[in-house]
Amino acid sequence: MNEERYSRQISLLCPTCGHNQFHFEEDDADSDDCIFECPHCKLTLTKAELIERNSEIIDAGVDGMVEDVLTDLTDALKKAFRGNQHIEVK
Repeated sequence: MNEERYSRQISLLCPTCGHNQFHFEEDDADSDDCIFECPHCKLTLTKAELIERNSEIIDAGVDGMVEDVLTDLTDALKKAFRGNQHIEVK
């Protein structure tokens, strides 16, 4: 399996203006309470709020990754059991 295919970068968008660049304190970036500010419209959100507001984008990225993993696993199983009369992978 090609594990590099499963790496994703998802751009989180400002829920007000759609901008994808934010200002934040790098020291606090791991905390859910970290404050992100959109430099375009000046909206401020916590990291948790930003993630929540972008849940559809995140879910779509996860769904795409799941499809890739399932395809690769199915292909690997078909290859592993090719020629076996008793096991069929659909």
